[in-house]
Amino acid sequence: MLREEATGPPGDTLNTWRCFGDSLLELFGSCERLDARRREAGVVALTHELVADLNMAIAWQAPGAVALIAELAEDPALPMLVLLSPSAARELAGREAEFGFADAGILPLMALDSDEVAHPPVPFGLSFRAAATSADMARTCELVSQAFELAPGPLARAFPDAMLQRTDTTIHLVEQDGEIRSSVMVTRHGRRAGIWSMATPPGLQRRGLARGLLVEAMRSERSRGISTFLLFATEAGRPLYDRLGFREVEQARVWLRGAAPHA
Repeated sequence: MLREEATGPPGDTLNTWRCFGDSLLELFGSCERLDARRREAGVVALTHELVADLNMAIAWQAPGAVALIAELAEDPALPMLVLLSPSAARELAGREAEFGFADAGILPLMALDSDEVAHPPVPFGLSFRAAATSADMARTCELVSQAFELAPGPLARAFPDAMLQRTDTTIHLVEQDGEIRSSVMVTRHGRRAGIWSMATPPGLQRRGLARGLLVEAMRSERSRGISTFLLFATEAGRPLYDRLGFREVEQARVWLRGAAPHA
């Protein structure tokens, strides 16, 4: 415990980072080409698609962070997104160019205890369910493509139909007028859940779809025994998370290689 406090995030914060790292590996766990690496200092999940969002690493403590990032320099042409905890960022400060990255700012790591979830009114006419078919997976990839301006082909390979068979992952959907309008991916690790890729196309935003979906997804996950929800918040998504009661745990320094990040 003294070692953790001296060299990385203290106490439960370090466990939060580690949990989110395991959630990242679960998120891409169905990808056939996944190169998954778990180290003491962090994790790496590479799908080898030419999209930065689909090749990610999380480094959560200083000892070993340099070695972890050095591994990523082995394939300098692969677009990639790296999230560094404050302690890892201090260890690597000023060295992004050395490893082939550019500093892309910060993303807040946020958490919400399940018994603190706010339940604002849900717009009338929405229905909620989990993805269950190949058509659901195709629509999910389409939504993510539209919401984050990502190529659909790499998304379909990163998130294949086999994802539906995983017991640690659920894709939650919201329907309106018989059509799937928005999606969110949830990965479970113990009693904590990672929230990924809240995807609502630009033309459907500001209608309460994402809010209703996230509230209902968390309600469903609570029934599975989830006690805490975790996510990295983009600038666009943070107002929603703030309204629902998420709190900032720490700020992640973002390193980028290849393309603009989308979380």
